[in-house]
Amino acid sequence: MAISSKFMPVPHLPDSINPPCNNSQTPRTHFLSPLNQTHHLFLRKSQRFSVISNTSIDCSTNFSSQITELCVKGSLHEALKLLDSVRELKLFIEDDVFLSLLNLCEWKRAPHEGQRVYSHICNSRTRLDIRVGNALLSMFVRFRNLGDAWYVFGKMEERDLFSWNVLVGGYAKAGFFNEALDLYHRMLWVGLMSILFPVY
Repeated sequence: MAISSKFMPVPHLPDSINPPCNNSQTPRTHFLSPLNQTHHLFLRKSQRFSVISNTSIDCSTNFSSQITELCVKGSLHEALKLLDSVRELKLFIEDDVFLSLLNLCEWKRAPHEGQRVYSHICNSRTRLDIRVGNALLSMFVRFRNLGDAWYVFGKMEERDLFSWNVLVGGYAKAGFFNEALDLYHRMLWVGLMSILFPVY
């Protein structure tokens, strides 16, 4: 018996097994599968974002500790190189790191390096913390850079007695006695106003 090379036609299934699908009615599985996929993708995205944020926090903490260690060792140029790389990566730098760098610049009498740290602070902060502001004031007054010291003093949202004393002393040491006396009177006036009108 010879076998034909033609295939047998596929029999048509009855309508009772495979009913036609109306446009108004869609199977339930059609609704469930996109929701499951979307939910699954959302979980993956949130997990990915949490991993990225944790990684960036770990990196910034690691860089901050390395810069602080370099400052303790007195390696100013290496610390500034690491600070530049952190700036390129757009990682957050803690205030304590800037304090260590500013104190080291002041101790090493390095005004150009201090200006580099100051530019990093200006580019990474929208407001000036009182500790960082006081460190900048002390450094600029030590370098007889009263223009930048006055600018930082004006940008500080909060000042304490140290801030006023550093600036008054800086103007007096530079020979600007009238300006120093004027600042001293302003300091007394601000102190008097804080006593008369306390801020709660």
